[in-house]
Amino acid sequence: EMQVEKLNGFCVRIVYYQSKLITDQIVSGDKYEKINQTISIAICNYVLFPNNNEYLNRFSILNEKTSEPFTEIVKYVTIELPKVPKENDGTALWPLLQCFLCKSEEDFEMLTKEYPQIGKIGVKVRRLSLRQKLRFIALSRQMLRMDIADMKDTALAEGRAEGLEEGRAAGLAEGRAAGIAEGRVEGRAEADEIIKAKDEALSEQAAEIAQLKARLARKN
Repeated sequence: EMQVEKLNGFCVRIVYYQSKLITDQIVSGDKYEKINQTISIAICNYVLFPNNNEYLNRFSILNEKTSEPFTEIVKYVTIELPKVPKENDGTALWPLLQCFLCKSEEDFEMLTKEYPQIGKIGVKVRRLSLRQKLRFIALSRQMLRMDIADMKDTALAEGRAEGLEEGRAAGLAEGRAAGIAEGRVEGRAEADEIIKAKDEALSEQAAEIAQLKARLARKN
């Protein structure tokens, strides 16, 4: 999963997708032993966990007291691109993540020359970036509405927080009430802008489908 826009419910979304990966493996009458391990990898273009500086985080289901694993059937991996250091940290992952941060094909070509070891894997990462644009266009209306609703809630919560802060600074009850009201208005306005931008993005990116598919075909 690649996520560019901030969503408050993103972690829950990952769990939802993970659950479908598990339940879709078997049908009624099958044995549970048929279920294979599933690993969800989420690459975010924003900070998901502000309380730590690690750009790579791994999660499992563990005993809260002893850390004994409950099951190995599910694992979650998150990668936060803004936390990736600008200088090579010596890990094998760092050059690959630079593929997501390239702004142009020229940047990507320079990267592969400097780090030839990423080779075909780097090309696949670039293909994934292209397919992500196609996937965005192909999102079902239901999932799009869910994302928009989440973004609207996020914007509204941020607007309320800003309004409350202004109200506290004023130190007056009416200031607090006015701040909340203003925050709600700003939050709704921002949410409306997000919805409008989403619709515009869908319209604009529809024209890119043929070009992106052609590029993928050439790379294949």
